[in-house]
Amino acid sequence: GKGSFGQVVCALDTETNEEVAIKIIKSKKPFQLQAKTEIELLMHLCEKDSEDQHNIVRLMTHFMFRNHQCLVFQMLSLNLYELLKNTQF
Repeated sequence: GKGSFGQVVCALDTETNEEVAIKIIKSKKPFQLQAKTEIELLMHLCEKDSEDQHNIVRLMTHFMFRNHQCLVFQMLSLNLYELLKNTQF
């Protein structure tokens, strides 16, 4: 799906054979700075919830590709928009 910071695509991790979600951030500097903050925050949250008790989305890894910051997450069943739509929020 698309969002204000970029888009999310479904991909196959060829090392683990798992489906993952890759958030591809726009290459403009403000978006890149926001992505850096997001990475730091997600890493901190995962560190504090090392036993996965609080349902925090897991940042698996991140990398740069053609000047786009890419964040790799576990694949979840619904995005926030679909969840809200399905629950008639």
